[in-house]
Amino acid sequence: MDKEKRALFADLDDGYAINHEYMSHEDLYNSAVKKIAEATPKLKALQHKMNPGKDIWP
Repeated sequence: MDKEKRALFADLDDGYAINHEYMSHEDLYNSAVKKIAEATPKLKALQHKMNPGKDIWP
């Protein structure tokens, strides 16, 4: 599982976990939407690799 974690989290910015403390509500929302949009293809690829044929995406 470590290899999969690295694939998902390898491109996170430095300070990823604390940046939200200094953001406005609007910036926090926009950041969350952006990060979800970036994570979706990675999660789809990981799901296909680990559990092919059982699509969890609608």
